[in-house]
Amino acid sequence: RWLPTLAGDSGVAIGVDRFVGMLAQARHARSAAPLVCADGAALPFLPNAFDLVASVNALHHVADPAGLISRCAASLQPGGGLAIVHYDPAKAGQWWYVYDAFAGTREGDLARFPRLERILDWMRDAGLRSVTSRVAETIERNYSGREVLDDYFLGKDSNSTLAGLTDAAYETGVGELHRRIERAEAQSEAQPFEVRMELLLLAGRKP
Repeated sequence: RWLPTLAGDSGVAIGVDRFVGMLAQARHARSAAPLVCADGAALPFLPNAFDLVASVNALHHVADPAGLISRCAASLQPGGGLAIVHYDPAKAGQWWYVYDAFAGTREGDLARFPRLERILDWMRDAGLRSVTSRVAETIERNYSGREVLDDYFLGKDSNSTLAGLTDAAYETGVGELHRRIERAEAQSEAQPFEVRMELLLLAGRKP
């Protein structure tokens, strides 16, 4: 998805994913960029290879995020930048109606998603300088009653939070949404379902 943007008009972007199926989708969908099948634990690149390394909504899938950041920093040329797009569910003000209806999902995300402060420390420990963070995008949605049932991100395969549930736990959560909607309708009310998530951009530069 990001390769054409990162490459621009004259640059070269290389896509990396550990799953062949994801790389096949990238090739089929839009990308003529070089694609590499590799794990974050063993990136097959020489030091000082890139002027930019970008990780978009992926850090919570990595077993050793601090190690990945160190390896990405090592692959940067002097003056090169590391950009990480990340969601921190522990940051004040974050909410997703899924957390309220699907038992254990917020706790699971809090365990999987590294805190913003830890990532910034890992970037500094990797030798990066001018390390900063800012909100890149705020996602806000307000669904009313049965509108929420058409939300794409309510699908079990639409995100890793729900995909990690058993089928039974997922169906229990969907059932809870239906119960809340029906209780509100019985009182001639519309049950609200809210989403407020901030996608953060963390950036640092190699001296």
